[in-house]
Amino acid sequence: PALAFTVVIMGGGMQILFGLLGFGHYIALVPYPVISGFMSGIGCIILILQVGPLVGFEAKPEGIYANLVAIPEFLSNPFPQATILGLLTIAIMYLTPVRMSQLIPPQLLALCAGTLGAYFFFPHAPVIGTVPEGFPSLMIPDMESSVFLLMIEGAVVLALLG
Repeated sequence: PALAFTVVIMGGGMQILFGLLGFGHYIALVPYPVISGFMSGIGCIILILQVGPLVGFEAKPEGIYANLVAIPEFLSNPFPQATILGLLTIAIMYLTPVRMSQLIPPQLLALCAGTLGAYFFFPHAPVIGTVPEGFPSLMIPDMESSVFLLMIEGAVVLALLG
């Protein structure tokens, strides 16, 4: 996690640098299908990784393929409380009337309703984990030079396509 967070920070720093150097107008040269395909791919990855948590399982740490292969296992034995809360949250986000969504964002409404529903109706439903208290300490992660080069590569990709 520390290395992934570092890559994201590096990518953000590169985006700021690109903006200061005036590289923003070059984004118009990237074909729309490239950007659309990249964003669609990220969306598919997020969906695959969230099927398990939606039905009460933890996402498999082995990666995308392991989670994709595990979808039938997840769906064949869901935790009812987690599934009800997850589907209720999705329904609130997509079915909130426009007038109400102008007053309060549907995502916030779904978060509050899901939290209250879990607290009062499903106190023993599986949870993602504990929320850490306080701020994390800043430190430079230990890494080899080959890992650092891979991190720079990932940061450049994030900066260019993010």
